Amino acid sequence: MKNFIVIAGMALVSNLAFAAAPMSCQTHSGKFVTPVVELYTSEGCSSCPPADAWISKQAHRTDINANFLAFHVDYWDDIGWPDRFANPAYTQRQYARVQRKGSSQVYTPQVMVGEQTGVSWSWPDRSENFIKQANGELAMASIALQANGAGEQWKAKVALSALNGLPNTQWYLAVYQDGLSSKVRAGENAGKLLRHDRVVRQWLGPYRFNGKVTTKDFNISLSNAGAMGQTGLLAVLENSSNGQVLQSLKLPLSQCKAATSR
Repeated sequence: MKNFIVIAGMALVSNLAFAAAPMSCQTHSGKFVTPVVELYTSEGCSSCPPADAWISKQAHRTDINANFLAFHVDYWDDIGWPDRFANPAYTQRQYARVQRKGSSQVYTPQVMVGEQTGVSWSWPDRSENFIKQANGELAMASIALQANGAGEQWKAKVALSALNGLPNTQWYLAVYQDGLSSKVRAGENAGKLLRHDRVVRQWLGPYRFNGKVTTKDFNISLSNAGAMGQTGLLAVLENSSNGQVLQSLKLPLSQCKAATSR
């Protein structure tokens, strides 16, 4: 069954949003693992803006091979300022990942890379070491992503394949957005203009991947297309037992181009 996604306020850059002709793009994962760096954050947390700025900078670097996601948690929402990007599902993921490590230490900002749930973002060498370690591992599976559409209506297809069956694996599709900002009027960050990139707007899954090949189609609706931000898709295949990322693949919709006629 196809998934229908409604993302309020989500948009493409203007040259995509108002294109009359259908746009399309696709990409395929490489030979080695591309890890995912996850930031758990909140607009209600006074120590989070520097970490938000850090992940924005990291996400736009071209000298490292990693994908980045910012999960806004909801347990700060009752302390002065409700985060409009927060989702209880992201809080649940944070707790589940920590508990798999036999810990109960959940906090913001918290950075995770694969199985590592307490990576120090303020010491870049530490996160980069985990990234480089993953980059040296041959991927046990490959991912292909396709997207096509125009304006507010898009379709996406995710295809995963492996030479051998991979037990205890699951995968997700994230719809993320860059270029967001909020003027905070209450709470610990009152009076601040907060800027965000790689904000997870939808986290779809988990879907099982125990076989050698699987594909899934998605219908995506981007309301108010062209209003703000840049949208992208990120497929993540992980070990469901320990959180190890087996492969990930990003597809910014800004890469899509109008189909050329022959």
